Amino acid sequence: MDMTLIIAGLGVIALLVAVVFGKQVSSVAISDGAASDEEVSKLKEISDAIAEGAMAFLKREYRTLGLFMVIFAVLILFTVQLDEGSHAFDVPFGLYSAISFLVGAGISVVSGFIGMRIATIGNVRTATAARKSLRESFNIAFRSGAVMGFGLTGLAVVGLVLVYVVFDNIVPTGDGRELILMEILSGFGLGGSSVALFG
Repeated sequence: MDMTLIIAGLGVIALLVAVVFGKQVSSVAISDGAASDEEVSKLKEISDAIAEGAMAFLKREYRTLGLFMVIFAVLILFTVQLDEGSHAFDVPFGLYSAISFLVGAGISVVSGFIGMRIATIGNVRTATAARKSLRESFNIAFRSGAVMGFGLTGLAVVGLVLVYVVFDNIVPTGDGRELILMEILSGFGLGGSSVALFG
């Protein structure tokens, strides 16, 4: 079996695990550990306020981030090139690297959104579960964190495989082809890590 398919399959499995953990966290009722209906109402109010503030923060951050991504992609487009004579054919190397950068940055943005969303869902449930059992509270907190961990890993792996497959079919054969592909994939990693800096 093709190794690319195996790697992509593992990425998909990681995403499915993240979905399962996310559903488990969301299915926990806030009222499970609350002392009264009034407390449930207050907890929901606080949780909604935290979620609203978190999403407002992300919206503002991503506006700034979008501008950064576009400017940096343009810089990559016009400045990234291979040394003369390092390959036997001409490809729009800067364009490919810029596209790869934007895909990596986009995946990082989606991962950050997923992480913030599950954190705001899981925090109140973790707190109320602590009244019943430290073990239950830990399980909810662990699953909340696992959603971000598996989600980010799955998205990154699937995204990287897709970028590789697409550019593997676009870049023509010739001397230095592997170098070009690796440099394009480096753009993907740069996109993901540069967005993480804003976190």
